[in-house]
Amino acid sequence: MFNDFTKIGFRIGKILSATLLTKARKPAYKLQVDFGEIGKKVSSAQLPANYEVDQVVGKTVVGVVNLPPRRIAGVKSEALIVGFPDSQGNVFLLNTRSQETANGSQLAECGQHVDEINYDDFQKADIRSATVLSVEPLEENEGAFHVKLDAGKYGEKLGFLNDIDQETVNTLIGSQVAALLNLEPEDIPDQRCNTLLLTFHAVQSDNTKKAIRLPLGVDGNGQVVNGEKLF
Repeated sequence: MFNDFTKIGFRIGKILSATLLTKARKPAYKLQVDFGEIGKKVSSAQLPANYEVDQVVGKTVVGVVNLPPRRIAGVKSEALIVGFPDSQGNVFLLNTRSQETANGSQLAECGQHVDEINYDDFQKADIRSATVLSVEPLEENEGAFHVKLDAGKYGEKLGFLNDIDQETVNTLIGSQVAALLNLEPEDIPDQRCNTLLLTFHAVQSDNTKKAIRLPLGVDGNGQVVNGEKLF
């Protein structure tokens, strides 16, 4: 399961422009997204229900860039911008917690370079919304933490975080994250854990410019129910 997950081409990008697609069956924007080293890509995204144009332009998002292009409402969509549904089925996007990170950078867990996967491959990864309940430092591993999560109908889960300091990790409590649930025991370095947090490398804004590893956040201020599937 984890091997399949690492093939998904998750990349961080910045939205450069957004135009309303009047021909779309469901209200959508045509986005141009800067994915850094792999270039700019066009995406059709059903965002108008929760986002005005001025809220998405300049926004940092997470996209899947190795799915086959699809033509939607006359637009060739080259990347899938991902998020979680609210109670109405409208998307709230993943975010990078207002932290600096390079456009085009991969998620920390996804290191394989696979030219193309299909949508079924993407769906095999059971990535769910969850809220951080608590964080506990590991005495035997400095800079590492257990993270207890509420995954809604999937119950409480335990994840692992490292390369992060106590002050920063404390800010995660009460926030939502994205967690991969369908794992085998051998996929997790710490056998006490049963989920994997989707993380990225952020650059601290202080003089050290030290890279830290942070879980992706979820927009919506709690409007996404825990246990929803990434789409």
